[in-house]
Amino acid sequence: MTSAFIPSSTVEAMRCQELSYQCKDYLYQEQHQGGSRSRLIRLQNTPQHSNQIDVACRQSMLQWMQTVVNFIGFDSETVEISMSYLDRFLMTAAGRESMECRTTFQLAAMVALYIAVKIHCAEALTPKLLAELSQGAYEAEEFEHMERIMLEAIKWRVNPPTSIAFVQETLELLPNLFASEDLQQQVYDAARAQVEYAAGDYELMTIKKSVIAFAAISNALKHFDVKFNMKKFLLELSSTKDYSLELDLQHSVLIQQMLRPALPERSASAPASITTTEEAAIVSEDEQDASVKSIDDDDHHHIAASAKRVSAGKSPRSIVYHNVAA
Repeated sequence: MTSAFIPSSTVEAMRCQELSYQCKDYLYQEQHQGGSRSRLIRLQNTPQHSNQIDVACRQSMLQWMQTVVNFIGFDSETVEISMSYLDRFLMTAAGRESMECRTTFQLAAMVALYIAVKIHCAEALTPKLLAELSQGAYEAEEFEHMERIMLEAIKWRVNPPTSIAFVQETLELLPNLFASEDLQQQVYDAARAQVEYAAGDYELMTIKKSVIAFAAISNALKHFDVKFNMKKFLLELSSTKDYSLELDLQHSVLIQQMLRPALPERSASAPASITTTEEAAIVSEDEQDASVKSIDDDDHHHIAASAKRVSAGKSPRSIVYHNVAA
């Protein structure tokens, strides 16, 4: 086994911590019928004009966060951090009121972004500015009051290891796969586009961020014809001492399929990939086997990601967990 297979202490620290930030399904319920299991929207039988929140409410506030973050120029990872705060808050007893009232939910979502920016960005939003952004719907004091409630409810866990951070750290573990820095950047951008897309998909909210990142990287490598069996590589990692990936292959394939709409269109001038001797050693001989291969490459899955991209520098989450690992 080469040194490339040894997981970094940073990734180990992040994977350990992500268990403390795991989100649970708070809008759905599971129904068991004769051995089969189906997921039902909790609100499907509520009146059409119910004040309770639903998936569309969550999506609307995520889009609002993206608009604010892109306009001001904050790192897009801030949105993923904000959604971690909001989702975990809604899982608590303190968040129940926000579940039942869309006005309170909107306030909570705005506060989640406010906290994330305050902690993880160089510049902060002010309660007064948030009040202005709400067009008078809330007073500055309401944001400050909700901030205290939210922080206590999520037990001050404000440093979630994000999918974006996992993408960056995992790519650093891989052997030398790329013919050029340009190709490496394209793979990173494609993976990042997918994990940003995942933040808005409620069905992926309960999935570990590390698994989303690994699936996104696998998609990106295949998208740019980089011959590398990501799943076998990860299984090699999981076989090392005191390191467990807990990655179900079939589950990963499903996640890959859900992420593929976010892959960018590939330009005709995209640089060619290479297969190094080290990399070839871990390409599976049965790469086309259904249990390990990526999903099909049908062109209708490939639609351009519209989200604005920001700096590909070291993620603030990665910096935090580098310090933890140290």
